[in-house]
Amino acid sequence: MKEIQQPVPLPTEALPRRIARRLQSRNAMALVGIMLVLMLVLAGSLIGFAGAAGRSTGDLGSTSSNMLQMTRKRNNVLQAETLADAGVRAAVQWIAELPSPPVLASAFSPMDVTPTAFYAGASPTNSNKWTTLTFPAPGDASQGQFRVRFYPHSDNAVAAQRGFLVESVGTFKGETRVVRADIRQKNFAQYAYFTDTLSDAYFIAGLTTFNGPVHVNNSTNKDMNIVWDSVLPNDKSRLFQWNGDNTFTMWQGAKSGNSYRNVGKVKWRKDSAYVNPSTPTADADWKKIITPDKEGTAEQRVRTGPQLTADKVELPKSSDELRDAAIGGASVVPPTGSGVYVPTSGGFNAKSGTPSGGVYIRGQVDDMVLEATGTGNRDQNVYIYQNSFNTKFKLQMKANGETVLERFTRSASNKPFVADTSGSYPRTYNGSATNGVIYSHDDIGAYNAEKGGVSGTIANSDASAEALSKLTLATRVDSTGKKTINIDGNILYANATKEAVKSPDDAGVLGMVAERIRVLKKSKLVEPGLTGFNNYTASSGVTYQEDEDLDNLSIHGTLMAYNTIAVDGYDTRDPGEFRLLGGYIAKDSSKFGQTVGGTGLDALNVKKGFKRILNYDKRVANQPPPYFPGTGQAYETLSYQRVLEPLQP
Repeated sequence: MKEIQQPVPLPTEALPRRIARRLQSRNAMALVGIMLVLMLVLAGSLIGFAGAAGRSTGDLGSTSSNMLQMTRKRNNVLQAETLADAGVRAAVQWIAELPSPPVLASAFSPMDVTPTAFYAGASPTNSNKWTTLTFPAPGDASQGQFRVRFYPHSDNAVAAQRGFLVESVGTFKGETRVVRADIRQKNFAQYAYFTDTLSDAYFIAGLTTFNGPVHVNNSTNKDMNIVWDSVLPNDKSRLFQWNGDNTFTMWQGAKSGNSYRNVGKVKWRKDSAYVNPSTPTADADWKKIITPDKEGTAEQRVRTGPQLTADKVELPKSSDELRDAAIGGASVVPPTGSGVYVPTSGGFNAKSGTPSGGVYIRGQVDDMVLEATGTGNRDQNVYIYQNSFNTKFKLQMKANGETVLERFTRSASNKPFVADTSGSYPRTYNGSATNGVIYSHDDIGAYNAEKGGVSGTIANSDASAEALSKLTLATRVDSTGKKTINIDGNILYANATKEAVKSPDDAGVLGMVAERIRVLKKSKLVEPGLTGFNNYTASSGVTYQEDEDLDNLSIHGTLMAYNTIAVDGYDTRDPGEFRLLGGYIAKDSSKFGQTVGGTGLDALNVKKGFKRILNYDKRVANQPPPYFPGTGQAYETLSYQRVLEPLQP
């Protein structure tokens, strides 16, 4: 009897250690399976020999030989599958370790990008279409090999999160298996709450809840004080309510040798901010802090959830990728004159054509109002005011893909707006919709004055379509300027209430990205005659009317500030609620209000400013706002499938 081929020896230096461990595990399983098959073969042979009176020895030998051939074939198939999987993991590891993602527009292999920096022994094959690594020794293809190739996503030239289809072909002893994985850089929209630094504020049960992933870098290496409630009124009172991965992660959170829970920078305080910190030990206590697994205990959730030695997540340095998305590419020169522009192949001032990017705004934006209108509230209108409120642009982003830009002017604040009929407007664009990015080179709302910002409603998505209607508002953040977005009124999904804790199924998606996001004390000055605004005050006449103080505010969207999300007068404004349905992402954490303090239930009462109520919009993890900033070189797998043939030989 010939010896059965053992699993492929692993090249301990050719692949990263964690990939080698996974392959060793899989090959060990394959070996166990082969041994079981051999035992069955032997048992079958013995039974056949004992009961084969009158049969020839040739029949028995033929049967055993066929079974051994089947065993060999199955082993070869398993090895080919293992090699194909290893190729994907090696390729993803390689691209994740690059300083930046490749910007190639067509298919490429790793050796097209880094000819000498894939893995030892790799070589280009098939006219340089593939990068191939052979086993067990480089250059020896008699045992097996994998070859890998990348196919860039079509929008990688301007996308904030670049994506790739990775194809890997594993070959072993005549058997071939093909795997495709669609990967994309992770983005900040996956977080319900993210900060790079910590303030002196406490996270207090009853005032703070997190029902999505939380990450804190703690770059300033401060203590994080968390007050938990030992007498839990109900499940919704838990601090951490996310029943998924990355419940609570932290970079500088634990001392050496302690990878989870307390024993470091997180100080757990029972029932009061004024007691000495102590780590909960009983499972019953942890269940009052963190939502248990459906099939596990809270203690297990703590071990797999709060990780206090996680990797640091770096914030981007600029919003250049959002600018490039708005103007249609990094090589495009943006306009310099004040106004609102939709780029096309005919430039920025064409009256028609197909949009080649998003929307670009130059000059101070005095005010911006969002309006959902049309059938099913699926058309998005954006009113943009400039020139001390005397110039108004009406941007219509219709569900059918049409984009219309109109311009209106008035001679004084007490005069009505008149449509620009000079021949330059209106501008109508067809062929395809804009990419959903509205980028302002300057502030949206006055930088220091209590005047102007963003408010309104977000249009719905088409309920029959798989993709959501998406919008990202962004301002310039670079070495030449760091601009702000003011919020001066509610921003709601069209069919959602101000108290909504979950987005409607057909709701759109909104992202806001700026150096600073600032919450004003006063609502905007609304232009009478416009409808659909949550802070709208009816008025006659043509002048702007000031609404009431913003004691309560609801925002539906994912907010990202490269500096901070600041609340004007957090320690002087009347008490109220700040409700966020989306994500809170900022470099520096900030104070939203002040509590009464002390002990007992009264300590949770807000005496000034906002009680912050954060609700995570789960949809944005997989369908983030357009071109929302990425978290660096970490990649997520969108799909993983085995196929019959590679896209290219």
